[in-house]
Amino acid sequence: MLTSNFTSYPLKKVLSKPLTSGGGERHGEFLFAKYRETYSSDLTSEPLTVSKSTFRLSRMGIKIGHRSLSASGERRQPLPLSTSIERRHQPSYSEFAQEFLYPHKPVVITGALERWNALSRWTPQFFKETFASIFLKGDGQKYTLGGFFPTKDDGQPYTMAEFIDIVVGSNNEHPAPYLRNVHLEKFLPELCADVNPMPEYLSPNWLEGPFAQLLETRLNAGRCELFIGGKGTKFPMLHYDTWHIHTFIAQIYGVKEYIFLSPDQTAYLYAKGNSSQITDPQNVDFAKFPLYAKAKLIHFELRPGDMLFVPCGWWHTTRILTPSITVAASRVNQSNWKEFAHDLRIGAPLPLRPFVAAYLMGVRAAQAVAGL
Repeated sequence: MLTSNFTSYPLKKVLSKPLTSGGGERHGEFLFAKYRETYSSDLTSEPLTVSKSTFRLSRMGIKIGHRSLSASGERRQPLPLSTSIERRHQPSYSEFAQEFLYPHKPVVITGALERWNALSRWTPQFFKETFASIFLKGDGQKYTLGGFFPTKDDGQPYTMAEFIDIVVGSNNEHPAPYLRNVHLEKFLPELCADVNPMPEYLSPNWLEGPFAQLLETRLNAGRCELFIGGKGTKFPMLHYDTWHIHTFIAQIYGVKEYIFLSPDQTAYLYAKGNSSQITDPQNVDFAKFPLYAKAKLIHFELRPGDMLFVPCGWWHTTRILTPSITVAASRVNQSNWKEFAHDLRIGAPLPLRPFVAAYLMGVRAAQAVAGL
């Protein structure tokens, strides 16, 4: 088991507490309340200033850089105070639920995708040859959560072959556009069999079933979304996922670099809703965003065969290091239902909130009856 150094971000001590059962506080709420109580002083400490340096953690395969902040407030990269997240190889479901799902702690799981044909089939060349003449568009289809098909400068859609050529030729100076959050079942349904069976860690899924049909148009029952991008391509914002959903990210091809910040770092991120005004966490104007100098960043890479669990409320963004193909799926269940239901109620027009609350109570009751 490969673990990270949490000296400056001491979650291990808190997360070692056993899972409670029966009545009382939910496990995740208790843990994070305890964490804030124990380590709140960390959040008010002054930021460190060090000279330019670069560190390499060879065992983890992680590159971390830091530059000090000049008096002129020019853009500088902040010091990463934590280096990675935990990696686990095929933990049991009970281990995953107790140590990660309910405590809302991120983890990279290895070995979970071994039965997926996508790992051996999906490459940029495969998409180019198999779907060469398909246009990247979704006429008449609803793509939720910001699903995005890149277009040419004149607004016309790329063919898959044209787009893949751009992805393969992408670089940091001229990054390819990002095909992201596109529902696989609606765009390329013939590929759905390649990303099955779903690992057990994605169960239960309260976004599917007859009692969740009203959520279908908003969250597509948590079905798979497709992401394809090239070297240098970045997700356009630092954010946590809409409505406090959990997200599972399966890396099929290529390598991505992720930056994570825990929910208790929100005070430093100049948040507007679930997005930060800081679009690039590694290139920040500290004169404009001085509090960000106190934020504790977690850097790590996601490689083919890795599955990343992104708990609700965790801030994150990504940069692609090599041509990349990724699949993601959203989940809601008992572990994040309170946060999810709150977001839906608050987001509804005021006259509709009682009806939304009643509907959500019905969904929760149905899941309880089903024993999920």
